[in-house]
Amino acid sequence: MERYRETRRVSLWAAGINFFLGLLKLLGGFFGGSTALMTDGIHSFSDIVADGFVIAAAKFGQHEADEDHPYGHRRIETLATVGVGMIILFLGLGMGYRAAIELWHHSVETPDFFTLIIAGISVLANEGLFFYTLKVGKKIRSELLIANAYHSRGDSLTSIVVFLSLIGTQLGWTFLDALGALVVAVYLMKMGVEWGLKAIYELVDAGLDAKTLREIVDTIHATPGVIHSHRLRTRKMAEQVFLDVHIQVSPYLSVSEGHYIGEAVRMRLSQSFPQLFDITVHVDIDEHPEGIPKNLPPSSETLARALIAKVPEISWEAVLNYRAHYFVNHQELDLTLALSLLEKYSASFLEEKCQAAGKALSGLQGLRIFYRSVPHSLYS
Repeated sequence: MERYRETRRVSLWAAGINFFLGLLKLLGGFFGGSTALMTDGIHSFSDIVADGFVIAAAKFGQHEADEDHPYGHRRIETLATVGVGMIILFLGLGMGYRAAIELWHHSVETPDFFTLIIAGISVLANEGLFFYTLKVGKKIRSELLIANAYHSRGDSLTSIVVFLSLIGTQLGWTFLDALGALVVAVYLMKMGVEWGLKAIYELVDAGLDAKTLREIVDTIHATPGVIHSHRLRTRKMAEQVFLDVHIQVSPYLSVSEGHYIGEAVRMRLSQSFPQLFDITVHVDIDEHPEGIPKNLPPSSETLARALIAKVPEISWEAVLNYRAHYFVNHQELDLTLALSLLEKYSASFLEEKCQAAGKALSGLQGLRIFYRSVPHSLYS
């Protein structure tokens, strides 16, 4: 809500200033005989449309996630940024066309001197609006507001060109008006394309830049317990960035410790990269291939029961615990047996029998046997 209020306040100020400047330049250009100033006035009124885009997008974009939009509504801001970029682009095209026509048929009309004062006021107002909007946009990390700030900078440059062209006209160099306007038009077109493409990349889920991704990977790998990472993916939604990554940890950790390492990664990323809004860490014990497997290996209990069934010296009741470790192409099994079994058989004998039984089980490539004392009633 605070973010929307900031955006709304800045945009309303911008709309008010642009309305005042547009009216002043239209009237000044009309009564002072300056076509360039009148055109710049029309340009200022077009900015009000852009400010309306910003206010509407910020209002709807602030809504939290719901059933139909589980990731929120921030993409509305992105879409509006495309709109602002298109406005800047077409204004540049229009101004460029007008400048080309004036260069071909340059005007010799000399405007009144007071038009210089109006153009100077426009330069100062737009520069002030640029710095103020840019400051707030960076503060709340709004790409849309930053785009609109540079739109104001384009207005300022336009007014500077008008100001210089009016001076040139007073000195008889009327071609400077059209030439300067053409330069500003190219700048506006470049800016519109850059901001529009940036927002379009976001709409098609373009990720963060390579430098930031390398810094993220370094942060992940610096977390104790992380062996490696893979499948790092990011996507932007306005000022928010969604990230998901797979980390590799030791296969012999407990589930809770693997989860702890994943939470440590999430905490470090959140502290180091404030733009990360949603972080998902998937814990793996190997760089397994993605996708749904056709066949899953047997569960740890199924594996343990299959092995014990091949060793008649050990009853299932003597198995106190079992734990399987799953790798890409094989499994390993830990068995904890009752210590009292060693009263009848030697450890080496039971080890040999279990290892022989394990070799007959497909996929089992590692077996470790442990012993623990328990009350006699737990096994026969």
